[in-house]
Amino acid sequence: MAANFIYPNGISIRYGYPHFSSDVPVTVVYIFTLPMAVIPGIYAFMGLAVLRAYRKNLPDHYSYTERISLNWLKWLVISILVLFILLFLLIRFGRQQQVVNTENLFTYVGTALSIYVFIIGYMGMSQESTTKKEMPDEKPAGPIPYKKTGLDEISAAQLYQRLLGHMEKEKPYLRDDLSLSILAQQIGVNPNQLSQAINQKSANNFFVFVNTYRVEEVKTKLLDPDLSHLSILGIAYECGFRSKSAFNRIFKTQTGIGPLEYQKQNSKN
Repeated sequence: MAANFIYPNGISIRYGYPHFSSDVPVTVVYIFTLPMAVIPGIYAFMGLAVLRAYRKNLPDHYSYTERISLNWLKWLVISILVLFILLFLLIRFGRQQQVVNTENLFTYVGTALSIYVFIIGYMGMSQESTTKKEMPDEKPAGPIPYKKTGLDEISAAQLYQRLLGHMEKEKPYLRDDLSLSILAQQIGVNPNQLSQAINQKSANNFFVFVNTYRVEEVKTKLLDPDLSHLSILGIAYECGFRSKSAFNRIFKTQTGIGPLEYQKQNSKN
């Protein structure tokens, strides 16, 4: 396949990138090149909005965020946005100021995008799957709507008491991958109904509700002399936490002190 495609008036495509002869007016260059910077930038903004909505919904459906928060993708999209803002500025002002060669500029951008594709592929393979089963069909930006759950106040209270009994007896929070759909399946109810009961009766989202149980379990085991051979982190893992950083952050948020300090303050001499 030929490498060069010649267009009228000194415009050509070389190896997939636009090339302009010196006699092509600047306005024509802008018409061809500026959309190549603006349109991807718009998609990057839209991608950030989608990621924001996704991350906002996580605490209503998961008891953990490790490997599903897509934090890496957020920063990747931001870097892509910065790249295309820079590309826009270079196209708009670089040619006039002779700062950069337009033909080489698109070669650099193409190389950068190839690297982005590789990163997305690699990180996507490492990313823990969040299947459609785990997330609701409707993904509102705000709190989960309850108008269609068919659960009134009395039924919500009954379901919540049933949930509390299940949490105390079966201790499902010890499972580090516990999600709203898994817990709903254990109890035999609709996930949206369970979410309604948790939000209305505990005044917390699913994430806080489950991790409160985990913190209480850790507090009990930290003071158990029969478990003195275990490290604090080992106890945290046994109680359903997935990482040291998440455990320390959640424990301190709920108790006001770190786990080691709690253990020292409450251990019997």
